[in-house]
Amino acid sequence: MPYIEAADKRVLGAFGAELVDMKGSSCCPEPYAVLALGREAWLGLAARNLSIAEEMKQSIVTPCPGCYHTLRAANRSLRKDPLQQERANKLLSKVGRQLKGEVEVEHTLTVLCNKIGLEKIESSVRHKLSGLKVAVHYGCHLLKPSAVTGVEDTERPTFLDRLVEATGAESVQYVRKMLCCGGPISSVDENASYAMAREKLLKIKQAGADCLLVACPACMIQYDTNQPAIEKAFGEVYGVPVIYHTELLSLAMGIPLAEIGFRHQVRVDAILRRVNL
Repeated sequence: MPYIEAADKRVLGAFGAELVDMKGSSCCPEPYAVLALGREAWLGLAARNLSIAEEMKQSIVTPCPGCYHTLRAANRSLRKDPLQQERANKLLSKVGRQLKGEVEVEHTLTVLCNKIGLEKIESSVRHKLSGLKVAVHYGCHLLKPSAVTGVEDTERPTFLDRLVEATGAESVQYVRKMLCCGGPISSVDENASYAMAREKLLKIKQAGADCLLVACPACMIQYDTNQPAIEKAFGEVYGVPVIYHTELLSLAMGIPLAEIGFRHQVRVDAILRRVNL
């Protein structure tokens, strides 16, 4: 999903954030399949990634809430439990690595809201997105459990809504706002997965939103890439454009579209026309 990477790099770079690739890093590991193989495999792979960032003397920033959740959860466990850290380092020693527990893990959204700040973001807006009605989708891993994410009110979060409003757009409230996208169960029950996404897409249309905003590549796949398949499965048409949060910011900040891409399954032309781009 190169358009997400491009938007993240361009937007964060505009605020002076230097993004450096983690050479040699692997899967986070994926918070479902790998953990199902065993906690030691999950913890060992996460510790290896954390040790790479630690060696670079850099914090980890990821656009993926799944990676964010895994790496923060593993980091927290390793810091709190010396025995787990000892076990992880025993595994890491086999590949010539060591972990001290000195690295932080952030999501692009936590960097924007907590490190850069909404006031600075609002002052960077060059093209107010007035009149654009946006339905936000928080997803699961950015919020829960609060012991890992630090989000106090996981049922009524507001930070993504406030980010939308900083661009001049309107954050539209809608029924079933906190419903999971259904993506995580697609490999077990595709029909149930699509039914969950359908419920959300219908409520967003009923609320009169122009688009759906996400902060997760997996949610983007479910709502954008899979939307035609969901329409076919239920014999309905939704036509809900889906955009990533840094794509919305790039529009507001006047970053040229050619530098991002906006290569989505559901066309975003209506959004661009709505904001006169």
